[in-house]
Amino acid sequence: MALASPVRSPAIRLSVSLLVLAAVGAIYLLVSLWVNDGTIFKASYRDYFTSLMEGFAHGHLWVTDTPALDDLAEFQGHIYLYWGPSPLLLIAPLYVFGHGFQYDVAYTLVLGLASVGAMAWMIPAAARALRIPLRRSTWALMTLLFAFASPNFYLSVQGRVWHTSQVGATLYCLLSLAFTFRFISRFHLTDLVLGAILFSLAWDARLPFLAIWPILLYAVALAWHQDRALGLKALTYSALVGLCAVGGWASYNYARFGQLAETGYSFTHHAPRWIEGVRKGELWSWKYLRHNWHFNVRNWPFDVQGRRLVFDQEGNSILWMYPWTVLTWGLPFFLPRMEPKARTLLFVLMGVALIQFAAELTFFSTGYTQVGSRYFLDSVPVLFVMLLPVFEKAPRLLLVLGVCVGFVLNVAGMSDFYNVTLMHMPSWFL
Repeated sequence: MALASPVRSPAIRLSVSLLVLAAVGAIYLLVSLWVNDGTIFKASYRDYFTSLMEGFAHGHLWVTDTPALDDLAEFQGHIYLYWGPSPLLLIAPLYVFGHGFQYDVAYTLVLGLASVGAMAWMIPAAARALRIPLRRSTWALMTLLFAFASPNFYLSVQGRVWHTSQVGATLYCLLSLAFTFRFISRFHLTDLVLGAILFSLAWDARLPFLAIWPILLYAVALAWHQDRALGLKALTYSALVGLCAVGGWASYNYARFGQLAETGYSFTHHAPRWIEGVRKGELWSWKYLRHNWHFNVRNWPFDVQGRRLVFDQEGNSILWMYPWTVLTWGLPFFLPRMEPKARTLLFVLMGVALIQFAAELTFFSTGYTQVGSRYFLDSVPVLFVMLLPVFEKAPRLLLVLGVCVGFVLNVAGMSDFYNVTLMHMPSWFL
């Protein structure tokens, strides 16, 4: 029996991992079929990335034959996307494969499931970097919380350019964090270079992911403290990757708009309040704090007197839609128990999380129409790592309850947002 155990243990771990990911994949697929009239092989009503892919295939940077101009930049007779093009690297293989996967509903679903897989892979790497023993049950429940109690759930099932961009950027971020944490644990330069490349792809897709650069800087500083030669190489390689990324970003902007730092925001057909914010140069301001705090923190999705759920397209409280966030209050109790080096990394993560959340609360249009809090997904990867000490010690039943509450509220929110009911479920499922 003693000899057989080491053989069975990896097999059991692999079986549990595959079972968790398969269950997530099945539920994501069913929900996507539910909100898309029984098929995922279709374009959403704003399938802009597919149009951009077709533009690139024809040798130009603008899009043609778009059904609308919502959130598109119009400049010198051409229509452009202001979103960064890095998600196309993820989309291209699916677009070339075709068979329905060239449409944004299908490929966004694939990217969303890949993000769940990336989170599942990143969690153990983060635990090793923080020197936290990780139980398999903690890993499974954290994966399920990300899958069903985070904005990744609703963003993955219905395409749309806003969703595709954010899910693709989050996937890049999760992979960047995974490789960076691997570097912190074993000091292989390849890990750091890959982490830096994926970080660059993440912020190209969504500029708010620039906020995670202190984690890469910490990894370089740790390498320098460990070995000066290693630290110098780490600094040089990561700096070169960063310079190439900034150069590519600026060149792409210049090729479209003749300005190095113009992403297209100035020429975009936005909603009136967006246009006002861009015109005044007030993309971030403390004057938005009260509005964003109400819809993203205080606005719970319940009508107590009417005994029903009420979802606001401006946003609903993250404390209810993503109930694991209440664990943040437990973090101070675990800080003194952390090893000194791990505690330093945790403080870096806390600083990044604070910057990300402050940026969300002071942004002029935080999601606008959404289920829960769409932009909160930018903060989720770092928050999950930051809360690892709390997740590991939290009662399993409490985490299971968080998965269930998040799942029910987000499915109910999607029913309201996409205007579907159980009657829209495919007949073979019912």
